Amino acid sequence: MRKIVVLGIFISLNIFAFSDQTNTERVVKDNKEYIEFIDLPVSNFGSKESEDFFNIYSAHFNAEVAFLQSDYKRAFRKIFEAQKMSVILYEKILSDYYLEDSKDLLDRMAPFVIKSKNSLARLYLSLGYRDRAQCATIKRSADASHPRLRSYKISQYIEAIKYARRSMRYALLALFEAQDVESKKYIFSHMIEAEREKNNPFYERFLKKQDSEIVEELNRDFDSYDKEYVQKTASKKKEFEDSKKTMDPATEKYMGELRTERRVRFKDEKMTAEYIRNGEFAKAEDIIRKYVDDMNFKLINATLEVEKTSEGKEKADYDYEKIMVHHLDNNSRYSKDSYLEGFYKKAKIVDDIAKKDKNSAEVKKDEVKPEVKAETDVLPKESVEK
Repeated sequence: MRKIVVLGIFISLNIFAFSDQTNTERVVKDNKEYIEFIDLPVSNFGSKESEDFFNIYSAHFNAEVAFLQSDYKRAFRKIFEAQKMSVILYEKILSDYYLEDSKDLLDRMAPFVIKSKNSLARLYLSLGYRDRAQCATIKRSADASHPRLRSYKISQYIEAIKYARRSMRYALLALFEAQDVESKKYIFSHMIEAEREKNNPFYERFLKKQDSEIVEELNRDFDSYDKEYVQKTASKKKEFEDSKKTMDPATEKYMGELRTERRVRFKDEKMTAEYIRNGEFAKAEDIIRKYVDDMNFKLINATLEVEKTSEGKEKADYDYEKIMVHHLDNNSRYSKDSYLEGFYKKAKIVDDIAKKDKNSAEVKKDEVKPEVKAETDVLPKESVEK
């Protein structure tokens, strides 16, 4: 009977050890995703929060080191410490840079959109307000949850940030749809011109042409265009060979386009030009998306750039520089260098305690790595519900 009891205890201890390792591995992985997610908004907006972010990363870094040393208890404790600071940082970022800025953007777009009387622009603005309200609801739910449910709070804040980003994307789409016909034509030309600079041949034969020249190009047959195109690409190819420069993938694709591909593109360009000329932009977009990657981002980018430089016409009241940063952030792009990339070199390993050897002699001070000053359990609390 005693042997059975001892065997049962031994099996239980092994199961708990495996469970501890498994759970710790899971929380380390989850926390890494939380840190990678918050890196984008902190890098784009939160220069004041960079030190707090480094404290969080330091705790997580030491948790990963402890996990590699099979010290699962210390790893779990460090993750819990990192998440305690992360909750505060996430709440501050969400309140200051997403809830406030999304409402400000939607409110600034509203007069311009309403005056335009464009039904699609009004729909986008309505969807933007809906997502912003959903963001505020999720934040209240996270704030009201138990303080020790840290991973739940963080996951809810992440969901709220995603809704806020989408609400701002809707606001910027409403800005584009609220433009008049001539402005939209110029925006499309500006977007495609940027693509041409990246060696995308789509629609380049219609760029920077007057209406009479566009009509003339529409009546052109494929054979005359193809002959000119082949001569043009051959001369460019010779330039690369003479200079011994390596082609980037876009240029290589441009140079190696097959005749059948050119014929299909020629037909699509003609249809696109007719749609844009007649103000049928939705139909033109369906074709352009086949040739322009990430079109929504590039279309809004072109809209903001045209709006910034336009003079003598009524436009929405907003801070261009601030909105451009949000536009990049909404589409998971950095406006500045990532803070997280710099932290990899700065982080230091922190020993849990100075252990004693068999003779009870204390470990020398120079053998114990100094505590990272940044590691702390308390951060300034600025919980704002605006």
